[in-house]
Amino acid sequence: MSETVRRLAALHEAARAMNSILDLDQLLDRILSLVEEVFDLHSCAVLLHDEERQALTIRAARGYRPEVVNTFRALPGQGVTGRVFQQGQALLVDDVTTWPGYVEGVAGARSEMAAPLRIGDSVIGVLDAESPRPSAFEEADLDLFRIFANQAATALRNARLLGQLEQRSRELERRVRELTLLEELGRQMNSNLDIDSLLQQVLQLARQALHFDHCAVLLKEEQDGQVFLRIRAALGYREEVVRGVQIRPGEGVTGRVLHTGRPLLV
Repeated sequence: MSETVRRLAALHEAARAMNSILDLDQLLDRILSLVEEVFDLHSCAVLLHDEERQALTIRAARGYRPEVVNTFRALPGQGVTGRVFQQGQALLVDDVTTWPGYVEGVAGARSEMAAPLRIGDSVIGVLDAESPRPSAFEEADLDLFRIFANQAATALRNARLLGQLEQRSRELERRVRELTLLEELGRQMNSNLDIDSLLQQVLQLARQALHFDHCAVLLKEEQDGQVFLRIRAALGYREEVVRGVQIRPGEGVTGRVLHTGRPLLV
């Protein structure tokens, strides 16, 4: 009984610790550290469902070979973790060598337990642990592991929500900057600047928006029946380059853009 009480107290402290971390990578690392501390396990992993691949991938792990972490994939229903994800129920396997459909994660593992990471009605991943000893886990271990997985899922949800809010905030800030620059560009265009001064202002504003080091405006010119691009305004280029550049249609990136009339990213 004392061991159960100790673990429950540790789980309570673990929940407080996890909910105080809102950076996803730091949280994943903390979850695994707590698994090691509370359950005395050294081979554990957090697997999250990858919507694009439609499979579980290892997002963080302890005791796994790096190549396994980088390449492991489990489809819903495949292996222990895939079954837990598909059914949404925790699972204890006393001997993986006799369990049909076992997918190796840790070399030499003999027993495994896994619990779903559930947010509401949705399972977002699986918390998994393996041991080199057969029958290393009991049902009481699985019950506590399930509780811990629920706590971890709540913390992951909070971290994800914060990440989404931060991303939306960055997008809003970027949009405000773009609108401000467009307003300034319109003001410059209506200020009766000559073409060269206007192009230089356009480049200055573009650099503020896109944060690049080199930029130029090339205009099409014709001389002696030959069509070419010439740099009309530039930032970050040497003066001799600006003066000497003549690019024919189809030549280089800018020449190809002139020839095709389409944008190009290299």
